[in-house]
Amino acid sequence: MTPQPFLFISHVSEDRSAAGKIVNELERRGVPCWIAPRNVRPGKPYDDEIAFAIETCRAMLLIFSERCNTSEYIRREVTVAGDAGKVIMPFRIEDARPTGGLRVRLSDLHWVDAFVRRERAIDEVISALQLEESARPMQPQRHRAGAEAREAVESPRPEKQAPQRSDAPGKSEKIASDPIESNQAPYFAVSLLKLIVMSICTFGIYELYWFYKNWKLIKDREGIDIAPFWRAFFAVFFCYQCFSRIRATAASLGLHQSLYAGPLAAGWIITNLLWKLPDQYWLISMLSFLFILPAQTLANRVNATAAPHHDPNRRFTAWNLAGVAAGGILLILAIIGTFMSD
Repeated sequence: MTPQPFLFISHVSEDRSAAGKIVNELERRGVPCWIAPRNVRPGKPYDDEIAFAIETCRAMLLIFSERCNTSEYIRREVTVAGDAGKVIMPFRIEDARPTGGLRVRLSDLHWVDAFVRRERAIDEVISALQLEESARPMQPQRHRAGAEAREAVESPRPEKQAPQRSDAPGKSEKIASDPIESNQAPYFAVSLLKLIVMSICTFGIYELYWFYKNWKLIKDREGIDIAPFWRAFFAVFFCYQCFSRIRATAASLGLHQSLYAGPLAAGWIITNLLWKLPDQYWLISMLSFLFILPAQTLANRVNATAAPHHDPNRRFTAWNLAGVAAGGILLILAIIGTFMSD
């Protein structure tokens, strides 16, 4: 009985959690995967198992992050796959690019960007595998040339399309027709007016909530091991990284952007520290939202591009209105007390 062809998953140990989630999703959708150490047979030499798996796989999926650039094992696995004429699909889980020897080996391959929308990236991998499978009868089963093997992956991909779940490989349907896929915005969606009002009336607490929601979406999308609550609680240390990720995602989507993460982070931190100023000058700290507005403006553009049918979150819920009413009263009393204290 011929064993079912599988997809070899290449990854560094630091990305094991993210790789495991990708494998779970691929196998849930009918793509068998081989990943170490799960599939290494007990008592067998580790390197021999890796080499044999690469030589017998249908293709290699390289879970790529910045950490891959310094991994000797990744370079070896890519070399073995290339020598065996296997299709190599670099699957970026963060906005990183290959350097050194990996840059030479991977420069002419089509990259799948999963740090923006992982579901769409999974669809793209499955679609590429279907194309590769349909092209297989036209080529010898073994010893295929690397350029011929990559042709299926490097074929122009249809924009905003995902593979149709049918028996006919290669057919696809538009992602826009999938209400679940099209509603998943990469970043926290909120209108600028709502962000301003909620920030002022909650004395800046809504801004911490804003950071929490964004880090939560980043964690879920990229599969990274972070604590969104603590990144929001200590936003003074992580606000720059959050702004930078929004900027990087916009760049990956080809959106024109001029988000200066460093000055915005510095401005937000300094403005929040101004609450210690005497008399009425503490009110300047209420303007810290001004340094989040450019990031939210760009995040809204990213969301509109990546998830056209997402909820823009413009409406004020009952809880929002209750917070605005209570916070507004406290703010008015605080301002009155400040100017009447003399």
